Amino acid sequence: MKKLVCFFLLCCFVSPLFSQQIAVKPLKPKAGEKVLIEYELGKGPLADAPEIDIIVYEYADKNIEVKSLNLRAVDGKLVGEFQLAPTALAAFFVFSHDETIDNNAGQGYFIDVYDAAGNLLPENKATRALLIRTVGPNLEVSVPADKLMGMFEETFKAKPAARASYLSAYVSTLMRVKRGDAGKQEGIALLDELVAAPDATEKDLSNAIRTYELYRETEKANNLKTLVKQKFPKGLLVQQERRTAISAMTDFEAREKAIAEYLSQYPPQSDVDRSAVNNLYTAVAEYYADKKQWDKYQEIAARLSPASRASLHNNVSWELAEKNEDLGWAEMFGREAAILAQTEMYAPSESKPTMLTPMQWARQRRITFAQNADTYAFALGKVNKWQEAAKYQQQVVEITEAGNAEMNERYIEYLSKAQSALLRPELERLLALGKATPKLREQFKALYAAEDKSEKGVAAYLAQLDASAKVLRRQELAAKMTNTPAPVFALKNLKGEEVKLENLKGKVVVIDFWATWCGPCKASFPGMQLAQEHFKNDPNVVFLFVDTWERVATEEKAKIAGEFIESKKYPFNVLMDLDDKVVMSYGVSGIPTKFIVDGQGKIRFKSVGYAGSPEALMEELSEMIELAKP
Repeated sequence: MKKLVCFFLLCCFVSPLFSQQIAVKPLKPKAGEKVLIEYELGKGPLADAPEIDIIVYEYADKNIEVKSLNLRAVDGKLVGEFQLAPTALAAFFVFSHDETIDNNAGQGYFIDVYDAAGNLLPENKATRALLIRTVGPNLEVSVPADKLMGMFEETFKAKPAARASYLSAYVSTLMRVKRGDAGKQEGIALLDELVAAPDATEKDLSNAIRTYELYRETEKANNLKTLVKQKFPKGLLVQQERRTAISAMTDFEAREKAIAEYLSQYPPQSDVDRSAVNNLYTAVAEYYADKKQWDKYQEIAARLSPASRASLHNNVSWELAEKNEDLGWAEMFGREAAILAQTEMYAPSESKPTMLTPMQWARQRRITFAQNADTYAFALGKVNKWQEAAKYQQQVVEITEAGNAEMNERYIEYLSKAQSALLRPELERLLALGKATPKLREQFKALYAAEDKSEKGVAAYLAQLDASAKVLRRQELAAKMTNTPAPVFALKNLKGEEVKLENLKGKVVVIDFWATWCGPCKASFPGMQLAQEHFKNDPNVVFLFVDTWERVATEEKAKIAGEFIESKKYPFNVLMDLDDKVVMSYGVSGIPTKFIVDGQGKIRFKSVGYAGSPEALMEELSEMIELAKP
């Protein structure tokens, strides 16, 4: 498969962390009351956004509900209103436009809920911690796990009866903070308490099973599974085990019959149930695709929901086209995938996922269409239908905002082979946006020289385009700058030398969290090497590569990290986060994640993931570093 990826004046408000551009009224909202959120336009990271979404996550009845508010402009402010649920305990919100988020400098904005007497609900701290753990990573909001654990404990102290409702989340947090036998024994004791609670739900008990398994308490996990199946004979665990048994069947005709029997016993009641059935049928369809039994493949595919069928066809089309096999089928399945995804983009057949706002969901569907259109264009190119391929790829580049290097290169390839008049202007546009790869730069040079008969003029013209790209890139990055204190640390590098962040005051420090098992981390290293080489003569720029989350015994971590670095001859200063405490303190939810820390010890930028272009990574990091300098 091709797509590769390795979260008013507030001096009188309850949270002193709010900026002057945010207002929440009333000051002490109660459950069931209407809440007004005001956002002053023209300030903050979304100052130039054409539209802004207020995303609210409300916690009530042990569930998180996401809401996207209807907004109106009033006196230079954006105003949104919603009603707290009658059992609401707290709400969390951020402002967003596409990829840009105003999240209160990584802290998030909270709406605390009060009782009738105007007192803060005792569940407040635990609910905040739960919201941060659950939705924070997707919104670049993070708080160190030890602080989250303290927030849970504040609630437990204020209201012991609330303890049972948060035990599962608390144990999960505990596992990140207290490692070793002492932490294990404490965690198991808490799980035993949760299991014994008379009002424990199947969801609570299922979470306990998974955590017992993580602690390698196999007997406790198995005993609890037996209890859950007895207590909930048609519950989620029973259904899951039945689906697992079906997925293990090697006779696919028998598997089809087993799926039909499963459906007769457990008719889907929710989107989650329907998704599980789609997964069962998808595996059967993939089997027939591998056997190239296309009639049977299509028969099974027809049983899937439109979105799942689009995903299946997209993957099959790409694999066939990549292998240059059955290209007629590749084109047909690619076309159907693109049509289905386009229909879903405008008229979705499934309900909105509960954790997405309407704007986020709409964007997700647009991106899905772009991925499917990219596959269809790829299949069209394989059969030399260049003009049609370029038409679809143009939509891909537009939707992705030219953010994917491979997709951009394919677009230019299709235009070139179609001999399109758009070839040169589109190359120029990508260069001016800073989205052109070295390959596209060379192609533009050749095209310019051939059309304008001037090899000398191309250098000057490229310099103009590069200058435009640099201005745009700086504007985009400047809007994303943060100003939060970087957690200090002291770690030993592969040479056994201790490196302290506080000793690097006055310098810009690039901290790259990575692991040897992380594909995107390793793929980004050539770009990181380019960036380090670019600043090799600047004594005020330091690169630190923090190896973390390794999946081997502690005593083996430095060995495997050192062997990898040595095998690639990377000139990196690798620090070992052996107990994963530093990555935890930075609130990292996925790697690779890079932080740019300025000379005052403040985090100015955070970058998650890798987009696939070493040169683009080097340029982006260079701009971040320059912006972080005094």
